[in-house]
Amino acid sequence: MRVIRDSAVARRPLRHSHPRCHSERSEESQTLALGRRERRVAPSVIPAEAGIQSVRTVRRVLWARRRTAALIVVALIMLALPSAAAAHGGSLVYSGDRGPYQIRAFAILNEGWLDYSIDLRELGSGERVTDAQVSIMALTPDGLLGPWEAIYTGTVYEMIERAPDDVDWTIQVDVSGGPGPITYAHRLRITPGTWIGPTVAIGVAFVLAVAAHAYNGRKRRARARSRQERVAAR
Repeated sequence: MRVIRDSAVARRPLRHSHPRCHSERSEESQTLALGRRERRVAPSVIPAEAGIQSVRTVRRVLWARRRTAALIVVALIMLALPSAAAAHGGSLVYSGDRGPYQIRAFAILNEGWLDYSIDLRELGSGERVTDAQVSIMALTPDGLLGPWEAIYTGTVYEMIERAPDDVDWTIQVDVSGGPGPITYAHRLRITPGTWIGPTVAIGVAFVLAVAAHAYNGRKRRARARSRQERVAAR
């Protein structure tokens, strides 16, 4: 008979334990492994209302950005038109039909310079006339000035000349070439700053509209975030 002298070895548990203990440990191990697997693959549960609010918020943000971009594009188009207050020539000083032409004239007086521009179009089609020769003269209290040639700039025929601070002239415009020759005249009464008011008003109104739109957008986004936080806290 073999005698076990080492007490530590004698106290070591036997390798083969009771079958019932072995089955209980196996079941416990399987349960823990299954729990870990479920935690890895279980999807996060998001309330349906929170998901709907998120989609609505994204749609509102996209719609707000589109409206802001549309406002900017419209403003740029308005400022690019010859009839806008800040276009070549500024304030509208004459409008009428003469012969085969539809005519609109604009003027700016700024720091001793007169900028006089003519939007010249065909009367029937409304298309711009680009091949005309335009000559301008001015009857002033000091006598006749000119003639000056107005150069086509791509949208209007423009003339820039020195002028006094207070202009009260009679302008005569001679047009040749194009659909036909014409002459028209009108009184030009303009002082420094007469074109600034409408331009500043348009610019300020546009800036205020964009600022109000951005402010309302921020308020809507803040309310949407607050609703999402309340839904998530439930």
